[in-house]
Amino acid sequence: MSKYGKDPKTKALMSDLKTKTNQTKEYAYTLNKENGEVKETAYIGEDNGLHDLYIDNAPVNAYIHSHDVGALSIFFS
Repeated sequence: MSKYGKDPKTKALMSDLKTKTNQTKEYAYTLNKENGEVKETAYIGEDNGLHDLYIDNAPVNAYIHSHDVGALSIFFS
């Protein structure tokens, strides 16, 4: 994870997710390296309070996400 966590792009995406904490749906990014650069794919959850996020069936090397209202504002990888 450190090759992603210390990357400036990942830090910028984490800052973006921080602004989305405690909304009525969750937001996420999957992260992969392409040619040495972090590339992200954005996902937006359902607005239903069930923590629903549907990630397509693509390879994922790292995953960061926000939490919706009432959940802890932490991120998983």
